[in-house]
Amino acid sequence: MMSLLGKTKGGDYEMVVSPMDDFFSPNGISICPNGYAGYNCAISSEPFEVTKVLAGYISFLSEMADNYTKGPCREVVLACPGWYSEVQKEALKVAAMSAGLSCLNVLDECTAMALDYGVYRVKQLSDETPTTVAIVMIGHSHASAAVCDFYQNHVEILSKVSRQDLGGRNLDYMLMKHMADGFEKKYGCNPLENRKIRLKLEAVAVKTKRVLSANSESGYSAECLMEDNDLQGNIKREDFEEMCKQEFLPNITEMLMECINLCGKSVEEISCVEIAGGVTRIPCVQKTISDIFGKQLSRTLNSDECVARGCVLDAAMRSISYRVRKYHVVERITRPLSFACIPGGDITQLATAETAQILPENTSKSTPIAAKLAITAPTIIVASLGDPKDPADAYFLGAIQIVKQVEPTEEQGVTTVSAAFDENGVFGFTAVEGHEFVNMPRTSAFTVEAYAQAEAEARAQDSIENQRLRTLNDFETLIYSVKEKMQGSHREYVAPEFVSTINEELNKWSNWLYDNYEASLEVLQDSLKRMQSDWAPIERLYGIQKAKENELDVFLSGLQSKYSMCCEDGPMWYGAPEQERLEFAQKIQAFDAKIRQQVEEEKTRPRHAEPLFTMEQLHAELKQISSDIDEFCRRMRVQSERRKEEEAAASQKTEEQIPSQNEPAEEQPVDQDAQ
Repeated sequence: MMSLLGKTKGGDYEMVVSPMDDFFSPNGISICPNGYAGYNCAISSEPFEVTKVLAGYISFLSEMADNYTKGPCREVVLACPGWYSEVQKEALKVAAMSAGLSCLNVLDECTAMALDYGVYRVKQLSDETPTTVAIVMIGHSHASAAVCDFYQNHVEILSKVSRQDLGGRNLDYMLMKHMADGFEKKYGCNPLENRKIRLKLEAVAVKTKRVLSANSESGYSAECLMEDNDLQGNIKREDFEEMCKQEFLPNITEMLMECINLCGKSVEEISCVEIAGGVTRIPCVQKTISDIFGKQLSRTLNSDECVARGCVLDAAMRSISYRVRKYHVVERITRPLSFACIPGGDITQLATAETAQILPENTSKSTPIAAKLAITAPTIIVASLGDPKDPADAYFLGAIQIVKQVEPTEEQGVTTVSAAFDENGVFGFTAVEGHEFVNMPRTSAFTVEAYAQAEAEARAQDSIENQRLRTLNDFETLIYSVKEKMQGSHREYVAPEFVSTINEELNKWSNWLYDNYEASLEVLQDSLKRMQSDWAPIERLYGIQKAKENELDVFLSGLQSKYSMCCEDGPMWYGAPEQERLEFAQKIQAFDAKIRQQVEEEKTRPRHAEPLFTMEQLHAELKQISSDIDEFCRRMRVQSERRKEEEAAASQKTEEQIPSQNEPAEEQPVDQDAQ
């Protein structure tokens, strides 16, 4: 998918759909109305644009992240191959925004790997002496290499090379071609001519490639590959390596030598070589890389996750939700930076504009950009890493229109135009000496609102389709389940005269479902409800009988316990009269006898007849009896408490009326004068 994003059928070589892209596409590649590549789909006559597919994929990953973290994940940093143009990076951002995410940055894969390498080694690095490391990544559809100087607080990318014609799929194609040639020689038919058969052959080639990475020999086979003919063969690692030496390994050598030449350092100054990607597990590839650098290879980076880990680190440094130590990246431009000047300010004259190279290839993005141009207002200046005179340039960076001169310049007739790359690597004009200017936005082929709406509609359609498939599965399950039950457990719950009718209905529903497999959700739900309603009475009779078998003995045992409780005078009765207490016991006894009588009667009745009772009815009746007992006991408790209160009051009153016999007489005072 990433190798097709933003590509067309014509124009720049790096932006054209390659034969390899089309070869490994299951249904082929077509051009969408907006001019970009899309996948052919069996369900639609129109191709499905790659940007929309990527938006759905990112949306799915976002849902996975939400479920894993138990919270919303709305910020993302994405990685792209080093050969991506500005248009392709824009398409990547649009896909993320269409999925409801805020794209904080788009990283080059080598930059992400450099972050993953440097952040976790800051204690081993120095701010004065750089540690030079080569990074090589060879994946499925492209390969990248970079040479970096690592410091304690930042990393500087000295050189970076990326190729989209070098990857694991080239080896897959090579093995597929080898297998197909042998098959055609033996049977006279070529499996590569059929896309469906090609997929099966690709799976065999991928498996063979993995086996040869660890073994000296591998067999391969595929039953009934084409026209009922079997594929079978054997290949040695030596033969596989000879095939790699024809084109694949020389291309790796060319890419790595270019990267070394651009970095400005000798191979001896490179301290180690980090490799990643599935292809770097192949022994001959490892040997080629090791021979070029003259060093033993290092695999301290997680080969499968190093790019993702680098993106996570960059996201944490950019997000306002986290406080992470900054580790800066100083990148370089991979193509020359050029300006095109259009005197008079007429954009239609872009093809005849004068151009000037401002920065050469592999210049650091931190380098100040100050170009002295002989221009007069009004003028349009276009900046590009490609051809600034091409209106459809995929490497367009920005454009400004110089409106008027507001003050004299330092040199008569010469104006200094300043620009810079920001911390995200985004280019922008910063000043025009002595002149007033305005930025000119480029019309984009990617409209976020349109893609977001398309993604929302696709998600809604996916939800409906998933629900339709679940309903379809439930329908099929019900049909097969009813057929099985009619042959066994539920047969006796159907009247004999209706057995054939039900079997005919089952066959009818089965045939209907086979003929209407693509029916809409509403039709399937309506048909499912109708079948469920037809089968519900039989399922009800079966459920009632099973409930009796599982619960009746326990119910009768509990009923007997309640009967014994009513026969015994316990604290719960609060001294209730025996006659009233035994009335409840008699009621429970009658209830028990009634149940046992109905059980005996049902033994003589067919199972498809209406049952005399259900467990729900028994539980309801017992609940009513228990409620009556509880209410009676509550009244007895109130009466008992009232009697106790009256007795206590009467006892207290009696004690107050009878004086105590033991109380002493009161002494009379003696009159001293009378004495």
